Amino acid sequence: MLDHPARGLQSSDWYLRLNAAEARETLEEIGASRLVRDFLDIDALDRPIAAWPTSDWNSPRVFDRYRVSLVASLCAGIFIRDYS
Repeated sequence: MLDHPARGLQSSDWYLRLNAAEARETLEEIGASRLVRDFLDIDALDRPIAAWPTSDWNSPRVFDRYRVSLVASLCAGIFIRDYS
């Protein structure tokens, strides 16, 4: 394992601590900012939250949509809101 050339998944279980209600609350908070709305498509971010998965967190579709895209977008929105 120590000599394996592939990198491990960074922040491997953080996504298990985020649920749909928290994601929606964050989206509502950042969506109140006009600058965030100019930068992010709030409606497009709401759709995956409405279809929150209950399993298969390692499948390519869920991985890309939730563990990468959605959370990165929410983080970007928090950054824009807090540091604009």
